[in-house]
Amino acid sequence: MTSTRWTTTLAVGALALALTGCTSQDAEPTPTPTPTAEATEQASAGITDVQDVPGSGEGFAGALSDLTIATCERGDGGWTVDGTVQNPTDGAASYRLYMSLLTGGSDTRALQQVDVGPVAAGEGADWSMTIPVEEDGLTCVPRVERYAA
Repeated sequence: MTSTRWTTTLAVGALALALTGCTSQDAEPTPTPTPTAEATEQASAGITDVQDVPGSGEGFAGALSDLTIATCERGDGGWTVDGTVQNPTDGAASYRLYMSLLTGGSDTRALQQVDVGPVAAGEGADWSMTIPVEEDGLTCVPRVERYAA
């Protein structure tokens, strides 16, 4: 190696060491967002009204295909959601329905439970709920659990 290369290599090495010594070892600070009044209002507007944690019952079958939603609309006092469940099994069944109201961004604004049944084999039963959320533009998203009665 020529003396010019040695000199350049040593100069670059010395510069790297000098810069390393000047660099803070502390992690870069992470910015913390300050909630806006709108975000705080939206976060506190959610409602959860369930007696049983979804999926916590023993021996249930997912039964979304048993459910028909006839109404999912906002009116005075909140959202009205109703419909029917149709029991396709050979025995009586009880249903645990959970209805979520979601924003377009998939934020849950409410989760409510209603129990239906027992419903005789091959029969249907009506169900309904009112969810007291005063927000427009939400979508009803159901979860249906069927239990042998």
